[in-house]
Amino acid sequence: MISRSFVVIALACLFAGCQSYAPKPLDDAAHAREWAGRDVGGQSVREFAAALARRDKQVRAYNPADGLDLAEAEVVALFFNARLRTARLQAGAALAGAQNAGEWENPELNISAGLILDSIANPWMASAGLEFTIPISGRKGVEKDLAFAQHRAKWREVIALEWQVIGELRALWRERAATSEAVALLTEHVAALEDVGKRAADLAKAGELPRTDARVFEIELLLSRIELAEQQALGREQEIAILGLLGLAPRAPVKLNAALGAALTGGAIKDAPRLNVLRAEYEVAEQNLRLEIRKQYPDLRIGPGYDIDEGQSTISLGFGIPIPIINLNREGIARARGEREASRAAYEGEVEAITVEAEIARKRLERVRASRKVVEEQLAPLVDLQVKEASDRAKAGDFDALVMLEALKSRREGKEKVLQTKLEEAQAIDALNALMGPTFAPEEEKK
Repeated sequence: MISRSFVVIALACLFAGCQSYAPKPLDDAAHAREWAGRDVGGQSVREFAAALARRDKQVRAYNPADGLDLAEAEVVALFFNARLRTARLQAGAALAGAQNAGEWENPELNISAGLILDSIANPWMASAGLEFTIPISGRKGVEKDLAFAQHRAKWREVIALEWQVIGELRALWRERAATSEAVALLTEHVAALEDVGKRAADLAKAGELPRTDARVFEIELLLSRIELAEQQALGREQEIAILGLLGLAPRAPVKLNAALGAALTGGAIKDAPRLNVLRAEYEVAEQNLRLEIRKQYPDLRIGPGYDIDEGQSTISLGFGIPIPIINLNREGIARARGEREASRAAYEGEVEAITVEAEIARKRLERVRASRKVVEEQLAPLVDLQVKEASDRAKAGDFDALVMLEALKSRREGKEKVLQTKLEEAQAIDALNALMGPTFAPEEEKK
């Protein structure tokens, strides 16, 4: 009898489509080859870029042959970024679970045997039963709805993470562009110091200028060269950080065409990805409460049975159903109601927070734009005029080392101030865009 029961169980597993386990160990070498071989001009990336462009409200071209601009870098990040790949796989796992949720429970096979110790003609007793649970409570359907709500929440998290990664990329992109412009300004400043410093050194040799006056140019030139080298090294670090965010290896042969320009993309607070995540989480709380309420109601248990006792065979059919008069799942329902209210509060609180953040971002943008206007229209022309007048005096034979040096330093500082206000304006625009959400519609949700 025992051997037959094992045969029955084995056959049941076979016909039920039991799956087998196969190990899949990590392969660092294969991953390193794949990472190093990622191609921003590959066919799969281009197809992804074309699909993204079709669901974007703004024009989005993709041609990485001449390097990546910001819009093209965003495509690469969305395609290769490691966090996004992980989040999408996790959402896929939630979807796979949802697609298989709400199934009926497996039937239960019960077998027992006994031997009557008294001396009788047929001392054997045996019984076998097969019990099924019929979900008349409707709980299984709600379990499936809950699983799909959890998947939708995971998918909204993917969309929010996509926008977060783009925000991080834009921040790094602006900083890299600002560093590039700072290098250009320092290079110009070093060249001017070299030119004027050479003239000061010649005058000092001729005895027409004190050696101490000529030395101030040497000191400023050395300090500027040190700063220039630091800025160039910083730029290389920033490029590696950008490549990492794009999902590319540090030595990937990709040119980054970083620029400071930014534009408002429009949008509304109601479309913010953070709010969409909380809306999806509220739906999960709704479905969870619905499930806990369903758990008040019992499911029917039914099953045929076969008995043999002293040679007499009996076939039976049994029914069973819990009587919900004591445990009405009060704890589960109360907890689920509280979680739903907490989820509602979290959503409403986030609406308030984003509204405040958006207003602050608008005011900040107004402030930095006003500052940039003053710097560009008033300060920059003034320092340029100071350098011109000092140069004209020097050409006329009135070379004042300290005046010339201060003029050059003032011009550099003025241009750096212009650069700083341009960076702050771009950052303020990016911050406001980040609150409103992307211009492109999310990928169609899989079901």
